[in-house]
Amino acid sequence: MDDRCLHEEFLPFGAVISAKVMMENGCSRGAGFVSFSSPDEARKAIVEMNGRLLGSRQMYVSPAQSKEEHQGRDGERTDSTGLLNLAQIHTRLNRTSGHSASPSCLILVVLFVKNLDYSMDDRHLHEAFVPFGTVISAKVMMENSRSRGIGFVCYSSPDEATKAIRER
Repeated sequence: MDDRCLHEEFLPFGAVISAKVMMENGCSRGAGFVSFSSPDEARKAIVEMNGRLLGSRQMYVSPAQSKEEHQGRDGERTDSTGLLNLAQIHTRLNRTSGHSASPSCLILVVLFVKNLDYSMDDRHLHEAFVPFGTVISAKVMMENSRSRGIGFVCYSSPDEATKAIRER
């Protein structure tokens, strides 16, 4: 399985923004991330693809989750990647922006960031991307308490994410 195959598998459910298979030493780790242009498309993909066989393996498809759960910033419950679910992002967005929006109308953009310095942590990633807009969450992916050199930054609007891509 590679990025292209993952993209093609999820394309029937909507506009795939990105599809990334997690690799180690040139081999798939059996996990990946797919980002859609809307939450509705993502929900449809989760419902339709969860439990489906891909080759000889049954897929487990859910919002970003990993091995173990832990407490996030402000006591919010997160998965082991530190990524927040839509309701938590909604709460954080309302708290940081001072305005209210329903979770169903939020348009969020998550950037996949690679080639990070191995000393980078969540706080530094957040600080590096906050000049470009409202950062809802920033998470460096860790393995054995060490940065994997990749992370995710969630902005509150596509314009902010575009600004980060252009100016960073």
